[in-house]
Amino acid sequence: MFRDFDLILRERCRVRPDRPLLVGVSGGADSLCLMAVLQEAGYPLIVAHFDHTLRPESGADAEKVRAFAEKRGLPFVLGSGDVLGKPSVAAYSVSAGARSKIEAAGGRVLTIRELMDE
Repeated sequence: MFRDFDLILRERCRVRPDRPLLVGVSGGADSLCLMAVLQEAGYPLIVAHFDHTLRPESGADAEKVRAFAEKRGLPFVLGSGDVLGKPSVAAYSVSAGARSKIEAAGGRVLTIRELMDE
């Protein structure tokens, strides 16, 4: 399994195992699992969480991710901001707002869905 996963990351996603990989972790099971699998596969990780502050429990989500990263010995970075600050569009979502901010900062967003499609 890890061989196929590694092949997809290297060839399709152009992820390099010799460079740190910033992995966005929401605190949900899928992103926590992705973080664990990437670490088990040997990728040097920096765990990032973005607190969108839209829910009262969003701070607890950030703490959960920080604690999970710390337990695994991984560096953790936290950001926060208004993801709905764009002009209102019916189809606009929180995840689209977060993606927009990441890409505006020069980052590349690779979702679990994109990995599964490979």
